[in-house]
Amino acid sequence: FLYNNFEHMSEGFSFRTILIIVLSLIGKCAVSGAYNISYIYTSELYPTSSRNTALIFFTCFGSISSLVAPQISELEWKPLPQIIYSITAILSVFSVMYLPERYKSHHI
Repeated sequence: FLYNNFEHMSEGFSFRTILIIVLSLIGKCAVSGAYNISYIYTSELYPTSSRNTALIFFTCFGSISSLVAPQISELEWKPLPQIIYSITAILSVFSVMYLPERYKSHHI
């Protein structure tokens, strides 16, 4: 019964549409995970005296970025938003690679 009701919905979706939806959801999950990990890593990285200041700074930067992101996607040249988002993601990956690891060490 349920399969017959949803049968007409699958006729309108192409492979490209399904791929875009799946990749969008994977991207959304990755961003949510990165945002949560940034809270944990920030609280572990900084000493107690400056922990709240660092956390507020990064939260403010994230909020400003979320305000700017919709404006970037409204740019005239269509490939430019993807280029900007890709460069930002690549820069963040390389910057995370140089963060210190505190596993089994007492200082940074």
